[in-house]
Amino acid sequence: MELLVVISIIALLLAILVPSLGKARELARQAVCRSNIKNLCIANNTYASSFNGSLCPVSYKRDSSTVIRWMENKAFRKYLQLDELGSGGVFKLPKKLRCPSDKITTASSAGVLTSYGYNLTDWDKQEFDPIFNQYVGHKIEAIKQPAEKLAFVDGIDWWVAWRYADYREGWDILGQASIDEYAAIGIHGPTIYRHGEAAIVGFYDGHEEREKKQDIYVIDEFPDTPGMWTASGTYNGPISPP
Repeated sequence: MELLVVISIIALLLAILVPSLGKARELARQAVCRSNIKNLCIANNTYASSFNGSLCPVSYKRDSSTVIRWMENKAFRKYLQLDELGSGGVFKLPKKLRCPSDKITTASSAGVLTSYGYNLTDWDKQEFDPIFNQYVGHKIEAIKQPAEKLAFVDGIDWWVAWRYADYREGWDILGQASIDEYAAIGIHGPTIYRHGEAAIVGFYDGHEEREKKQDIYVIDEFPDTPGMWTASGTYNGPISPP
């Protein structure tokens, strides 16, 4: 009888402690993720200080056949110290800069392995194909309310957009699946709500926040009242940073 009482007490303590330990681990993972997102935002603003106020483009067309994504941009890579950290490829972020809650460990069929996407929504709204635009980026002074506008967010591809942040069609169906699995159901550049049905958002002013999925993707918000996804609605013309 005494042994049963002891076992019952241990079981009760475990029932109390295990969820608390799990929550503590997730908070620690969130802290690392927030730090990573903040580093991306800081690198972006550092980039702008070197390029006349132009933030790092999500992608730009260097010539008639070469498109440079943000992870390939030499200056941005330098500010993030990607080459020193050993990213293992231009479409990959090193493990140190990936979210510890990200369960995807294998690159996509296109060679992409990153925990964060850069916001393409402004150009998506204007119905340009982002891959073939000359320049996809913002001037800092063109961004209205930068402390409220999304730059980087938890993802699995190199870019994100409002329409693919719809958790009902993406996350709620597939969860932490690969880019290729999302693409198979017509979802590209999805936002991944890996932090307790929420994601870490990095804003253009350099700060970061944990935001619930219902606050990141507001169903009736875009395009009439675009909220955090549309920064300026303008573009800077064809320029080619290094």
